[in-house]
Amino acid sequence: MTTRLDDHSLARLPNVGVASFLGNTFHGVHIGTTVFNNEFFDANVSDWNIDSMTADFLVKTLTDAGVHVSPLTPPPDVLGSLYRKDTFVDYPALYALAAQQHLDTLIFVARIPDTGGRDIQASYGIFERTLLGLAHIEAFARLFVGIVDVKAQKVLAVSPATPFSGARSKDLQWKASFDAYSPEEKERLKQAVEMRIRAEVAQRLREMNLVPARP
Repeated sequence: MTTRLDDHSLARLPNVGVASFLGNTFHGVHIGTTVFNNEFFDANVSDWNIDSMTADFLVKTLTDAGVHVSPLTPPPDVLGSLYRKDTFVDYPALYALAAQQHLDTLIFVARIPDTGGRDIQASYGIFERTLLGLAHIEAFARLFVGIVDVKAQKVLAVSPATPFSGARSKDLQWKASFDAYSPEEKERLKQAVEMRIRAEVAQRLREMNLVPARP
């Protein structure tokens, strides 16, 4: 469930930073007619720079909406430690890092924790479900947007994303491993993931009253 900022709180947001903690792991998920037909793979896609892309999108979208923001710049070795499987984010570490950079408020995108199953992995990837010879495939983004008051160490608002758009992709196809995709196919996967992340982040920002709703 999304929590929103009221207009008064939005206007008073001081010294705002933005950050993304989606990580570098791409998840491939194929759900067959039975569990024996299920397939999964994970791949490191650090060269995609997903967190940089997402942070840049936050900066542009919020700046266009009149919110002055600057990117949080955590050291690379700290990024992974900010995400924990038992909670959404390691908030004490996040507050400390933001305070070091003299931020009062932080707006961030992070992975929703794993639920124990593999049907929908944390962060992002490709998902295909087959049933009775029919296949539905699309990119997914399992994330949430949060706003925290750094000084008060308080969560101001959160908004979890809908992992799927529900629209079948005509440009993607399932393969049993990431290495099986050609460079051109990997680029299409990257573009589909980026599009899904941007769409969900934009929707979360609208629902949290951080940017204007669509006319």
